[in-house]
Amino acid sequence: MPDRIDRRNEWAGPISRRQFLGGAATLAAAGIGAGLVVRSGARSPQVMQSLAPVCMAMHVHACASEGPGSMAAQLVQAQLAGVDVLWWTEHDHRMTAHYAPGRLAMSGLEETSPDMAPWTWTPVNTGNPLTTRHDFVTADAHHELGGRAHALRLAVSSNRRQVGRHFLSGQAENFLNRTSLQGLTISIDVLPQEVSESGYVGVEVVTSYRPEATGQPEGVYSLSYRVGGGSLPGVSKRIDETSALVSVAAPTGAWTTITLTPQLDLARLWPGVDGRDASLHALSLVANAIEGHSADAHFADLRFSRTQVDSSTALAAQRELMASYAAQFPTVQQLQGLEISLTIPHLCWYGGTVTLPDLAGLGPLPSHDLQVAVSSVQAIHDGGGIASYCHPFGTTTTAIPAPDQEIARAAKASELIRNRALGCDLLEVGYRLRGGCTLVQHESLWDNCSRNAIFLTGVGVSDDHAGRDWIDNARNFATWAWAADKSEAALVNALRTGHAYFGDLALFRGAIDLRVDGQSVMGGVRVVDAETQSISLLVAGLPSGGTVDVLVGHVDLAGADDTQPTIRRSRLSEGDFDEADTSTIEVDTTRSCFVRLVVSDSSGKTAALSNPVWLLRERTKITIPDNRKL
Repeated sequence: MPDRIDRRNEWAGPISRRQFLGGAATLAAAGIGAGLVVRSGARSPQVMQSLAPVCMAMHVHACASEGPGSMAAQLVQAQLAGVDVLWWTEHDHRMTAHYAPGRLAMSGLEETSPDMAPWTWTPVNTGNPLTTRHDFVTADAHHELGGRAHALRLAVSSNRRQVGRHFLSGQAENFLNRTSLQGLTISIDVLPQEVSESGYVGVEVVTSYRPEATGQPEGVYSLSYRVGGGSLPGVSKRIDETSALVSVAAPTGAWTTITLTPQLDLARLWPGVDGRDASLHALSLVANAIEGHSADAHFADLRFSRTQVDSSTALAAQRELMASYAAQFPTVQQLQGLEISLTIPHLCWYGGTVTLPDLAGLGPLPSHDLQVAVSSVQAIHDGGGIASYCHPFGTTTTAIPAPDQEIARAAKASELIRNRALGCDLLEVGYRLRGGCTLVQHESLWDNCSRNAIFLTGVGVSDDHAGRDWIDNARNFATWAWAADKSEAALVNALRTGHAYFGDLALFRGAIDLRVDGQSVMGGVRVVDAETQSISLLVAGLPSGGTVDVLVGHVDLAGADDTQPTIRRSRLSEGDFDEADTSTIEVDTTRSCFVRLVVSDSSGKTAALSNPVWLLRERTKITIPDNRKL
């Protein structure tokens, strides 16, 4: 594994043949960039410029999605991994708190409402409680609730010299309560009946994971809002490095509305922590007692008020956070994207003017209506962006049996061929395992599209939600775009034209390209009339003892009923490449075909993959998009 360094994206400096790190100056020093010219845009021959690979982390989530990660955590990982560009792709519906809870009546362990996802409370005991109770009561002659229709009575008693803790942990269906803390206020009515220095009731909020920084310890940050417990009302203090308590005034025997602002409390209790960069990861109602004491209270009318709930404010809030972190992480260019998630498949939006879709009429769970997905792709294109078909086999992370993988592969290939991949520009290919299927199945799906002249740029992504150790993560693929600079326009153009490759951050840090007559052709479509075509292969940074497989597949327009593409594979080793890291092959072009590369390490593990070049016979009647024409 390469050593971890903080700045692998420098644009100058010495480079050895097997330590390619990217950048215009280093490319020239290695003999790689010298004389390299490629066509940009629609591959117009009038526009030629030298390019360098830019390492991008694509499909990355943070505090506005359901995972525990924060933007700070993801940026630290991007910096440690030597990534040049990080694309933020938070879930659209979570950014606007679509179907997130607004008000809970406290009427039972399960609550439903037409305008929110179903909510479930899960009772939990920790320590060694003597007795516990959680009763949901309705106002009647026996339960005076001060005008409230329902309430929860939560209580615990403890054994002597031991802690007794009883709490209800709440979550919405599909974790739709997990939204950003930015602009969030939580209010709840509480009627304390028994609290003391040795017993308290309250609300506990678990927020996001944060990396270690100056004055900021590493860990998941939590806040405990307490009535009772020995601290004077109004006192706030840290319990340990990553948890704190806020003592709240609420007299026993009377109803009091307490209002919680966790965003502000995080920033106040941990100076230097940006409270906007955190999620409402978990919420619990708690009764806690020690040394034979008890804690008892009624809770009612739990409310969540959010200010960042529409397209303009939510995206603007994200841009503000991006700007606030820019100086702290100067080596990582941040770009705003989006994951459109209330459709199957999920779609990522890269480039153009990103806008949050109108979700009116859509429920809390993704729609399987393909027209919703098609309309979403069109919206991305109308906004000047490119659309990526996300995790095509689904989001599960456990492998399914090999026969089931084959069934899933064939079914998804047929689907994508029939609907032409919904008009997407990119396909997420670089997953070791996703949706129960291995990288081999993802590659086959891609090859089936390529043989049917569905021109998709393959990309490698992480879909990371945690912000922990990108290098050793099971999903650690990045994508390198050949671009003139790190501007959004240059990177989107490279992705749109297929001038990109992708690979494992732990195994590959080099460069890959396919060239004809000194011109880059990776991602492009070339019409040929000769019986053979010479292609120069650039593979800089081949792992020691590694190999390069050249895959040639027929473009036979087989259709959706034949999903077993004919692939010819030839293997090259380090000795087949010259000092400029290039090797030339001859491809049989008597039939239309596509050519792509797979780089493996000495153990045979896939390290990186190129995008294909398509070589079509003149007689082939295929419409070639302008951006792919060579």
